[in-house]
Amino acid sequence: MAKIIPVNPEQHKGLKIKTSDLSLFKGEHIVPISVFEAAQAGAEMPVIFIKSADTGQFLFVAMLALDAGENLFINEDNRWTGIYVPTAIASYPFRLVQLPNNDGQLSLAIDEESSAISKTEGRDLFDENGKQTEYVDKILDHLGRHHEMMQLTPNIIQELVNADLLMQQTINMEFAGQQRALDGIYIVDEKKLAGLSDEAFLELRRKNILPMIYAHLGSLTHIRSLAKAKSNKASDPS
Repeated sequence: MAKIIPVNPEQHKGLKIKTSDLSLFKGEHIVPISVFEAAQAGAEMPVIFIKSADTGQFLFVAMLALDAGENLFINEDNRWTGIYVPTAIASYPFRLVQLPNNDGQLSLAIDEESSAISKTEGRDLFDENGKQTEYVDKILDHLGRHHEMMQLTPNIIQELVNADLLMQQTINMEFAGQQRALDGIYIVDEKKLAGLSDEAFLELRRKNILPMIYAHLGSLTHIRSLAKAKSNKASDPS
């Protein structure tokens, strides 16, 4: 179980971070991403829209497998097999948290239960004087920019909703000799996109939303790739 603790020199001086085995994510078949990750993530995996079961709001996610409890991008050695790692995974064991009574400011925190933490090998969190290292500075900067992008993502999704561009899609496929229907997916309706008025289309272009839309649409072919990977995994005697 994760134990998220704000990073501080008193508690974490002397700790190091080594490469994580990512076992925590082995059962995650989807992971939230920002729309600004669409091009990189979409080059390897489907990036789609789903509705939150809790809020009913649309989320933008990367699909890592077809079924819950599985992640086809993590191998038996708990290593990532793809090229692009979604930020929510790549930043582990770090995350940003909001501390009580700090005026909404975010602080860097770490999962103290992570296997990435070591006292003998890896990158230092703090130097001998208790000052955070350049490594931590870069992590904090990266997470800060990612947080800003995640904050903007719902607004961009709302632009698609306002333009009535999202439609629910059931994807039928066959793998391992069985027919399978994939439900609960929302995609951009290409017919409605093509039917937008010049003014509405140019508005999407002005807001730089079109690259995300095209990356999303192009990524849908990777659903078949996930089905093939699952089929290959099922037939692998090892």
